[in-house]
Parts: sequence; C-alpha cells; structure tokens
Amino acid sequence: MGLTENFSATSLSTGNPCLDFFFHVVPNTPPQELLKRLELSWKRDALTTLKLICNLRGVRGTGKSDKEGFYTASLWLHNYHPKTLACNIKAIADFGYFKDVLEILYRILEGHEGRKNEKAEWMEKKRIGFLEGLKEKKDRVPKGKDQRIRLKKTMAKAKK
Repeated sequence: MGLTENFSATSLSTGNPCLDFFFHVVPNTPPQELLKRLELSWKRDALTTLKLICNLRGVRGTGKSDKEGFYTASLWLHNYHPKTLACNIKAIADFGYFKDVLEILYRILEGHEGRKNEKAEWMEKKRIGFLEGLKEKKDRVPKGKDQRIRLKKTMAKAKK
C-alpha cells in the first residue's frame, strides 16, 4: 500500500503493468517513472499499451490531455518501435491535434528538451531587450534642473 498526493491509501501495483500504467501515469508524472511503467506495460501487452499512450493525449474528453507525458511516450515509441509510431500518425492527429504530429517531429529532431531550451533562450532575449529599452528611456529623460523646468512647462500647458 502507498499514499496518494492527498494522503489517501492506494495500491502501488495491481499486478497488471497495463493497469498500473493507466492509474499511475497522470499529468506531471516524472518522465523516468512514465518510461519505466511504459516498458513494463509494453512487455505485457503492446496493443493495450499503444491505446494507453493515445489515451494520454486524448483531448475533447477522450483521454487525460497529458501532452508532455504523451510526447515522452511518443519519443520512446520512436526509439523502440518507429514503424508503430509511423503507422499511427493519422490517428494521433485525430485523437489529439495535428500540431502534435509536428511537435513529435520537432522533438525527434531537436531532442526532448528542445522546446524547453528554445523557450528559455527566447525569454532571455526578451528580458535583455526589455532591459535595453529601459536603459534607452532612462538616457532620454533629462536630468536635474532641466527635468524640473520641462515638467513645469508640460503641466502649465496641460492646465490651459
């Protein structure tokens, strides 16, 4: 027996790896745990496991909407059973979104962390651009007495 996030009692294993995959792989499951359960489930029943992988991404009320878990499982599928992944591309677009096919391809080419690294680089460039913009604004603002005179003139014009 184990505990859930709410400290309720739960079974750590049902004895069936496919059931364990279904019940224990939820959004935010660490990738290592997902892959461990995925491998055990695949050894037990490949077709059922393929359906469980699809259930991870299922949107519109058909699954868990766990896109990161689905992408992790899809990359595993690409590494170990690439023909199975290739034969199910149309189905992926049907139960998920067409963009999922593009995201899987992107992650195959750039690595699993590719998107995260790209976003971090973009955020850093955005932060630097923002700071440079602040510096330019600061450099344009007159300092000292000239600034006070300009402010008084602006306020006087506003009162008219």
